[in-house]
Amino acid sequence: MHLWQARQKSLEWLTTELVEQNALVEKGFEILDTCIVLLNQQSRMSNNEPNGKFARVVNLTLAKSRNLLLGSYSMMLDALAQEAGSLLRLILEAYELLIYFRLEPSRVDQAIGGKLPSPGNIAKKIEGEFKGLRDYLSTHASHISFGNESAKHLLDYQTSDIKAVQSQSIHVFKNNLSTLNAVQIMVATEAIRCLDVVGYTPEAFLIEYEDWRLKSIKASA
Repeated sequence: MHLWQARQKSLEWLTTELVEQNALVEKGFEILDTCIVLLNQQSRMSNNEPNGKFARVVNLTLAKSRNLLLGSYSMMLDALAQEAGSLLRLILEAYELLIYFRLEPSRVDQAIGGKLPSPGNIAKKIEGEFKGLRDYLSTHASHISFGNESAKHLLDYQTSDIKAVQSQSIHVFKNNLSTLNAVQIMVATEAIRCLDVVGYTPEAFLIEYEDWRLKSIKASA
């Protein structure tokens, strides 16, 4: 059975032709994990004070973003990047939530009280830029659709048969890794801005983050 055929090929490329991309994505998760550790420390120090509540709610949002990014990466390894778009839609919602909390830290009380606005209203309040992308993902990735954008990867163009197992292309996989890395940068950047709200951004970590960010941008050029 060829259940893990695409994943095995992807993992092989990550240790050969795509070593640089692999290192940048792994570093991205390391940066996010450090942000989570720092927010946990701030939450413990401030407890139920405003900074503590802010750190706690932001950290829950960040941890969810991190797990969704990892889930998306896992699906990319299996050549399921189109289906991973359903997770990207949720990642964008979490990213916009981070901005929403940062712009007005007292808004974390809405999350604690279960009274957050809808994702669409949150996007409007922060003047979000991803409505078009979220709508696209909603149509073609988050829901079952039979249009070309949603179904073309399922077809064998030579026979017109529907494929049970998706094939992996190194070119497509590399592009998907670059997209994943770019989203990592977005989320990590906003997480660091949230850390700055509570005055808890160690200089050494900022240098480490900036080095990774610049290397990621250079690799995608």
